[in-house]
Amino acid sequence: ESKNRHALRARLCFQLEGTLKCLVEPVQSAVDLFPDLYNSAMLSGLTEIALHCRRLYCNGIFYTGKGPLTTCTKHLVKCIKQSAKYQLNVNVYATMSAFLACTFLTGESAFDFEILSFEELEAIAENTNNALLQWQIFLDRMLQYFYMGNYVAVCELSEKRPHTQHKRITEVVRTFMEGIASLNLARRTREGKFKVMGEKSLEQMSKWSSLASKWNFQNMTELLQAELHYTNGNLEAAENS
Repeated sequence: ESKNRHALRARLCFQLEGTLKCLVEPVQSAVDLFPDLYNSAMLSGLTEIALHCRRLYCNGIFYTGKGPLTTCTKHLVKCIKQSAKYQLNVNVYATMSAFLACTFLTGESAFDFEILSFEELEAIAENTNNALLQWQIFLDRMLQYFYMGNYVAVCELSEKRPHTQHKRITEVVRTFMEGIASLNLARRTREGKFKVMGEKSLEQMSKWSSLASKWNFQNMTELLQAELHYTNGNLEAAENS
């Protein structure tokens, strides 16, 4: 009975945490629940769900900046090794994608397992036509470019992958990075296409803020609005946004 209870909790909460809670509650509080879901899934023998929960926890602490990046790296390494142990290859590759972005920022390089490049991971994702892996690699590459300040690469990458109607927190992350990058380029280059891209990002972020959690999305909406005012030369409105 106890095993069945853990299995039911793991299956239901995995869907709840991975979608709804991250949209309507503070992301950090939703991320904190993944370790318990991992334990419930492992206790009930649902190894694949358990390792998905572990990967999502790693992604969560990475994207939200919860704790030092070196600690995040340790979590990612454990997830990669455990996923490899249970031959969950998609989870290995998806976690390794986040690992590449994280270690790029920390400068860490000495690890006791084979590390694939983004190009190698992309080839695997394309050959297997795995949508989850393709999305994870796309997002992590964009994140790396964004932190490098390579806004041209952010926008070029974004143009290759149209937006979807999927209601997931990572789609919001993508929209925010794309908005900041494109409006920065609009000011630097005076090219209209970047301003249009930024305006679309602001419009989408405003929808997220009104339909989901203001706690998660209103601050990003206001930041994009300030960037747009600044791009339009309205400095007073930018300061007040």
